[in-house]
Amino acid sequence: MSSMTKNMYFTIAILSHDHQQYSGRLYSPIFKDYISFSDLTELIMTMEYVMQKLNIPKYDERFGKFQAHRRKVHYDIQYQQLDANNFHEHLNQSLNHVKESQATFQVKVMYRQSHTWQGEITWIETNNTKFFRSALELLELIYFAL
Repeated sequence: MSSMTKNMYFTIAILSHDHQQYSGRLYSPIFKDYISFSDLTELIMTMEYVMQKLNIPKYDERFGKFQAHRRKVHYDIQYQQLDANNFHEHLNQSLNHVKESQATFQVKVMYRQSHTWQGEITWIETNNTKFFRSALELLELIYFAL
């Protein structure tokens, strides 16, 4: 499995944050355009939706299933075809929005297991990279960076 399909890449551009209300844009090499979010919960729900729909990274079900009735959420997301020739070009394009944001984070989700995500986040402006073990820890890293 190539890195193109093994991990999910997102770029989070925080455009405004006041009174702990964060809004911005979510980019990914797989998106044809960005997705706006008005709070961090919406950001996480959108990222989860995309990863579930595309099954990237593949969900590890070895740790059991928890059946919950989820609210059906529909996003009108247009995806583009990626291959080995254009993946890095689209990944770099998702980082081109640093100038217009107050903070930009590159997120690589490497695993989805135990009903959450594991991966790494890089705060672009400081080139500081940290690993996270859950979506909650990812949110905490973004929150404390700002």
